[in-house]
Amino acid sequence: PDLFAKGERAFRSAARRALEEPVGGVGSIVSTGGGTLVDPEAFAVARAAGPVVWLRASVDTVLDRIGTGEGRPMLRGIWGRPLRGEKLRQRGMTLLALREPFYAQADLAVDASAPAEVVAREIAEALPGWQRQPPGG
Repeated sequence: PDLFAKGERAFRSAARRALEEPVGGVGSIVSTGGGTLVDPEAFAVARAAGPVVWLRASVDTVLDRIGTGEGRPMLRGIWGRPLRGEKLRQRGMTLLALREPFYAQADLAVDASAPAEVVAREIAEALPGWQRQPPGG
């Protein structure tokens, strides 16, 4: 089913509810879509569960990884067709600009342009004994 059929607000609400579901317990990792943590309630749920990691990547890296953007509602044009070329890149830049202030609140930011093994190792090395720092600390 098209999870976006009822609009972005309904989609984000469903994403937040999914975050509230119990996960596999200690040591679980939850990967969210790019817009999920823009919802302050969803961000609060994620932070309550543990460290939030921002996999930071350029628009070009993200677009290379998602390919045509097929099945990604936020990358559709006015008629519902996937954007292409420069229009796709511009939409990606707009979304990233809107989302970065939320992403910047993450407990850890990692350069995700590196190979997956490198990114995973960097996260694993940063998180043992992890404790959230108080604001300004």
